[in-house]
Parts: sequence; structure tokens; C-alpha cells
Amino acid sequence: MLRYSVLLLSDVPGQRCLTFDVIHQTRSFVIMRSTNLSSAKLAQLPERSWDPDNRYTEGFIKAFNCWCLEISYRQHTLGCYIVFARRQVERISELSSEELTELAFVNSEIETALTSNPIFRPDRFNYLQLGNQLHHLHLHGIPRYASPREAFGRNWVDETFSVPPVWSADEVGSELVSLIRQEVVESFKQLSFLDG
Repeated sequence: MLRYSVLLLSDVPGQRCLTFDVIHQTRSFVIMRSTNLSSAKLAQLPERSWDPDNRYTEGFIKAFNCWCLEISYRQHTLGCYIVFARRQVERISELSSEELTELAFVNSEIETALTSNPIFRPDRFNYLQLGNQLHHLHLHGIPRYASPREAFGRNWVDETFSVPPVWSADEVGSELVSLIRQEVVESFKQLSFLDG
């Protein structure tokens, strides 16, 4: 695997070097994934056993007692997110009453945050719990849109609004995940779901 280093000159107050692994390359483009973060950012994250190499940290929003909420790197529709169980469990039927109660609370917070933000304002939410590749309980939250949204330099069209969503294996870059996360975090702060 090829590895590139990139020096970020805009990282204030100091400079920092990031390393990227090339995960796909053709003659016309290269897809890279960041393989390291600043130690300060990693220290702020809770234990995330579903991501042992810390490849998907840009989406982290909030840790609850029993769950972690993250923006998904698979944006099937605008604002897709994942709710991960913090303990190792594979089935919904294995959840305690505390975990089930908090799951409803987590879903309520993210739904409220997205619905209150004019960039998103989905018409409904779909949830998928599959666990076919990652054997750690997590739910994919998929906001659904009856009409297109313009956001982050893209036209987002939910082409299957009235039926189950199309599952995409394509991942978006950490830059887009970070932009979506920033909007959601701002909504969380405005709603007092996160400290300022």
C-alpha cells in the first residue's frame, strides 16, 4: 500500500503532518484515507472498539452512557449517521432496558438536531440494523427527503424516498463528513444537547 504525508500549513497554532493510505488509485484519481490524528483529538474520544484503527473519527459527535453517535462515511442521503452500542453486543434482543431507553433518547436528539437545522430538515427517518460485516450492534440512521437539498456544494436527491433506501458502499471523504458533523454539532449546541 502506498503512503503519502501531507503537511497542513493552516493548522494553528502549529503545523502538523498527517499520513494517508492510498485505498484506491487509477490514472485519473486517488482515494486516500487519513491514518492518524493529533493525540489531543484521539484523547477526547471514548473507547470505540468498532474502529480499532481510528479510521472513522471525523464523524464522532457525542458519547452517551450506552451509545456513541457518529456521522456516517456512507452518505446514502444527506446527514446519515450511525448509533453504536458502547458495549460489545450483537443483537437488539441483548440490550438492557437502560440501553433501549437511552437509544430512544439518542435517536430523539439526532432527529431533533437534523430537523431543526435548515440545511437538513428531513421529512422522515429510516433505521437499518444489519451487522453483516461489523458484528457490533449499531443502527444506521438515514434521513429521508421528499425533495432535493442543496448542501456542501452538492445537490442531494433521495431517489427512493417512498421505498427502502438505496444502500451505497461508497464512502465520502473525511472533509465532507467533517462539514456535516460541524453542522450537526452546531445544532446540538443550539438545542443544549452539547456544551458550548
